[in-house]
Amino acid sequence: MTRLKLLAAIGCASLATAGLAQVREALNMPRLAWVATAHQFGPVSYRDPAGAISPDGQWLAFSEGRFLRVRPVGGGAGVDFEPGSSQIRTLIWRPDSKTVVADGNTVPSTWTVYDRIARTRQPLEVTVPGTRACGKSCGLPTARAWPALPMA
Repeated sequence: MTRLKLLAAIGCASLATAGLAQVREALNMPRLAWVATAHQFGPVSYRDPAGAISPDGQWLAFSEGRFLRVRPVGGGAGVDFEPGSSQIRTLIWRPDSKTVVADGNTVPSTWTVYDRIARTRQPLEVTVPGTRACGKSCGLPTARAWPALPMA
């Protein structure tokens, strides 16, 4: 009798799995896919990786400590940039989906523009007294799109 119950449980699980796959296909739901792994360096929360998906939805940019990494969502080769001078805690894509603006510099109010196509990084000076703000100078539509962050 125990074998019969086990066989029935396995059969029910198989039917439920097949039914879920048919529902997902009927609703045209995308499947989840692994894109990248970001490693955290230690147990402290300020070391947690920051990440953002590009405006066109094709790229994932994320930090690992002082490193910025960019990976295509659909798979394939990514770009790993040289490390900055301190932890990258904030990053944002420009509307062109080609460049990322990130902090990670020891000089306050200094940001870096990472170009995934040219594989380069250039400093970007943002001078707002008492804040680390990033607005139109970063290529965002409005200065309100990115609130000012208090200096740490």
